[in-house]
Amino acid sequence: MRRPLRFFAVCAVLALAALAAGCRQFEVTGAPDLCPAEKRLASDEVRTCWGKRSTTLNTQRPPADATGGGRLHGTALPIASRRLRHAVALDYSGSMYGGYDDETSGVAPCGWHLEGGRHVRNGPYYWETAEFAQFLDEGPLGALTGAEPVHPVAFNRLVTVLGADGSFNTFDEESGRFPGALPPPVQGRDAVLAALTATGSGRLPANPAEAEFGDPRETRLDAVLDAASALFESFDERDGILWIVTDNIIEKATGGDAEVARDVRYNQEFYETLRDDPRWQVIHAWPVHRAPWLCGSTLMVYGLYYSSRLRIDEPKYRELCRGTEAQLAHERQVAAFQRYAHTASPSPGHPFKLKPHDIDVVEISFVGQVRCNPVKVGMAGECKAQITVENLLHHRRIEAADIILVNGRCDPWGLRLQRLWPVRIASPFCPGSVTKTLALPQPILPGDPVKLAISFASPPVETVRTTFADHWESANFDRFLMLGRMDVGIRNLVTSMVIGEEALQDVYGVQSLPSLFRNPSTDNLQTSICLPLSVQNPSFFASFLLVAAIAALLLTTLLFLWLLKPSFRNIVIDGVDQGRLRLTRIGNRPLEYRKQHIGRAKLDLNGEPRLRGVAGHKIRKRGGQWIYEDQMEGSERIIEVVRKNKGKVFRLGKEDAF
Repeated sequence: MRRPLRFFAVCAVLALAALAAGCRQFEVTGAPDLCPAEKRLASDEVRTCWGKRSTTLNTQRPPADATGGGRLHGTALPIASRRLRHAVALDYSGSMYGGYDDETSGVAPCGWHLEGGRHVRNGPYYWETAEFAQFLDEGPLGALTGAEPVHPVAFNRLVTVLGADGSFNTFDEESGRFPGALPPPVQGRDAVLAALTATGSGRLPANPAEAEFGDPRETRLDAVLDAASALFESFDERDGILWIVTDNIIEKATGGDAEVARDVRYNQEFYETLRDDPRWQVIHAWPVHRAPWLCGSTLMVYGLYYSSRLRIDEPKYRELCRGTEAQLAHERQVAAFQRYAHTASPSPGHPFKLKPHDIDVVEISFVGQVRCNPVKVGMAGECKAQITVENLLHHRRIEAADIILVNGRCDPWGLRLQRLWPVRIASPFCPGSVTKTLALPQPILPGDPVKLAISFASPPVETVRTTFADHWESANFDRFLMLGRMDVGIRNLVTSMVIGEEALQDVYGVQSLPSLFRNPSTDNLQTSICLPLSVQNPSFFASFLLVAAIAALLLTTLLFLWLLKPSFRNIVIDGVDQGRLRLTRIGNRPLEYRKQHIGRAKLDLNGEPRLRGVAGHKIRKRGGQWIYEDQMEGSERIIEVVRKNKGKVFRLGKEDAF
């Protein structure tokens, strides 16, 4: 019985070889990696991409001059893993009291009045009031945790860093430095408030004219930037956050007033520095207009991130400005500024983002997967998708824009039962193979998303299957999830203030916004999102049939091997051992007694022996015994089918001593 086993084994090997050779008729020529060398998606990027509505995988493209004319150098530092250095600059000039522009007669709680030809204040300076201290604590200082070093700063004509013990150091504009050592920074909001209020331990004089530093008749916003730059550059990190609280926001001179024209010139230099100096990388502004203690006046709070290192990218910007760990525009600060916002404001509490122009302007994401029609080998297919375009400009309406979608490298991943496996047999989509340009069909209000339907051609999918493992992988995936980067560019962006010019005074407390608030630039507006593109596997059915055929062959082979599995039994007739038989589930073995052929034996499907007689000899089962009846002699004998193993006899499954 060894010959059938050898025969079936040889047949199985030959069949497998024939199938492996024949499957090459399904093989697609070409290598699976046809694109230029580019970083493949890491597994954590894939997990981030999968199941998310919107994901930023890569940073926006850096400006053409990454060094900002030589003013930026060194790698940008992480944001989320450290606490930044802060400087809080208070406008310490003679106009910093509620109702400064309100000329009244007699004594009133706000504004000023004429007395003997002189202008006399009616109320206290801001830093003398508990309401202003609360505003500082909740707004500009709201992101402080107590772990970051903070430098209190008072400025008017001169810029002075204050110490907690009353010490100070005034910035020298000619040298661009602070002479001598700076007062040590303070920590915690209480320490900052103590230094910047007239009743604090820092002993800030209530009247700025009585201070040992500065000239309260002027306000030099431009000098604050120079002093803060020198302050931050004196430390190894070369970055930090500057907060400015001021009432000096005029941009145009009217009436020929020389002092107003001077302040306008200072402010213009301030705005131009913010616009042109790449070290001032992030600029937020909050107009503060609605509060009883303001008496109709307006304060402007600037939150600025300074760094002379290379420009921060979009992920770092979002770490700095979004969420519960943000250090600029923290959730607590947004909630605090909301209390001073007009109800007509489109985004109460949220700042005007003056800079950068090309980050967080819009957020674009795919709705679900991009579904492609069946793709034949070597032919492109049509893909359809929906994208959402959300306006992230809190105070501006997007009137029009052109959206340019160009894919980076997209690598294939398996798609089956919402689980992912890397697929090695399918070619990636090369960068630039999926492109689309579309125009916004309608304006987008702040915070509103607009859904757009798009369609584009996908490149042909190619697979290389040279081994059985390749075919097995192909047979597992009827579609490939092509995961990669989609670069999104915005061009010809047109925005406008949601609040009209005629209502700006009531809502924001200003008659016109500085030029820096104008339409964002689109020269470098570029971001990247996840591209989840689902495309049919062109070799699925061929590989499935091949794997199914091989599986059927293997199962058939295993079935034959199981049917041919032998079991050795001894035939005992009336206590006399007649010899050993090799029994299988197919094929009969002859039974002999006294040199006569009396019957045949085999195994049933359960592995139990089955006997039957031949002509003239009858074998039947009675009870638990086999009975042999010799019809010629008319006699009966008992047949036992036993297994011998190391001196023991097993009779029909029961063990007895031999």
